Amino acid sequence: MSYELRKILGNRYVMLLLALAVAVNAALFYRRCTKDLGGFTRADIRAEYAHLDTLEQEYDALLNGIYGDNVDIMQVPDEDLRRYALLSTVRDEVEATNNYPEYLRGLCAETEAKLRLGLFSADPFAERTLEKGLAAYSALLGVRLEPSFPDGVEVLRLPCRPLLGGRLPLLRRTAATRRAMEELAASAPDRVVVNTRFYGLSLAGARFALRTGTPAFVVEHGSAHLSLGNPLADKVVEAYEHRATGRIKACGHPFCGVSAASLSWLSHFGIEGRGVVPNAIDLEAFAENASARDFRAELGVPEGTFLVAFVGRLVPEKGVDALLQAAQELARRLPEGSMAFAFAGDGPLAAAVAQASGNVFATGRLNAPDVAALLRDADVLCLPSRSEGFATTLLEAAAVGTPPVVTHVGGVEELGIADRRGIVLQDADPTTLAAALQEAHARRGECPAWGTRLHELAAQTASWTPSADALEALFDAYETERQAGAR
Repeated sequence: MSYELRKILGNRYVMLLLALAVAVNAALFYRRCTKDLGGFTRADIRAEYAHLDTLEQEYDALLNGIYGDNVDIMQVPDEDLRRYALLSTVRDEVEATNNYPEYLRGLCAETEAKLRLGLFSADPFAERTLEKGLAAYSALLGVRLEPSFPDGVEVLRLPCRPLLGGRLPLLRRTAATRRAMEELAASAPDRVVVNTRFYGLSLAGARFALRTGTPAFVVEHGSAHLSLGNPLADKVVEAYEHRATGRIKACGHPFCGVSAASLSWLSHFGIEGRGVVPNAIDLEAFAENASARDFRAELGVPEGTFLVAFVGRLVPEKGVDALLQAAQELARRLPEGSMAFAFAGDGPLAAAVAQASGNVFATGRLNAPDVAALLRDADVLCLPSRSEGFATTLLEAAAVGTPPVVTHVGGVEELGIADRRGIVLQDADPTTLAAALQEAHARRGECPAWGTRLHELAAQTASWTPSADALEALFDAYETERQAGAR
């Protein structure tokens, strides 16, 4: 066997063919990393990255100028067309950057397909080739693939393996991960905030803070165990949660919650939380950035029809199955065309939503501006979740003044929903849901006032300033306690 192998490898034609195959594969990979610049120079692309804050406004202005009403495309100056094409190219690059995990998966798949020529195994050679290709891509554009927000907050994305449809990311301990953590430690952070207590990434963050001696808080975002909609699987998940929580608890960091419900839930694990750091969004920016989409027109829902919106992952724990049953019940109970349901999101129950007939519509997963537009067009948001720490969707509905019909989960008390700002469900049973939505339909005239009161309270309590103040106060109290104990 060894003789035959030496004979084959000693043939210069075979070696030339092998070298050619390697070169072609490298060239194709390199081209994949550097193509699609739209005919513009790399200097053009780099220059536009310098002022991304105005990119969207200039792009929209040019778009309207070129394709607006009653505009003759032949009369548009060539310079405007070139400028529009350049900005469009940069937007595509920004999209690839912001959707780095999707970009990485696509690149992985392409690389592995090429490596299936049989010349190399897919791992670890594919990973090393991929890292070199991404480094070339980043160097050619003159930017980092990890995006940084305009206000200077840098996002460092660590490589993970997505389990359970991405709901349980597992940290990949690669050389790149180690380098990233070393760079992070060298930056000497003042504080560490660890979100949730059961992810591998959460434990990595807690241990990082312990190793570097950095004060840290673990923020609880739940109010019940995770659910996969299967009793046996849920028992496994529950056992995992307790084990993972025990490991992060052993790091000795204090805990807090995003709502009163989250803070109370910590006691289930024998943890005494220090306080509440409420969830928040920029309500004004969310509402102002709503897209121009008219979802009633797109879905064929007349103004007189009561529109119920659901926004979130299409999974059992969000009550999607129960809401579908309630929709069917209300279709039988109410006159035709009285009520319609728009489901925005993706997940295991997407097929069930898409197959529902009559008064149920599926929009698919929406970006933030489209979510704002859908909630603005809806009469109510329905969120029949079985567990929420403090649903961001509630704040998004508050931003555009849409009242919710929601189960008694985290955030309900903080937003005072039971006090004429919506309807609070006692459970997520389909019968309960149908009755509550029928009540909301009967009181449709009061919904705008409910939404206004919800918005006013959220503006006072659920913006980033009080949330940041609450976190600062917890850190200050904890550090004072630590210093007193050290004396």
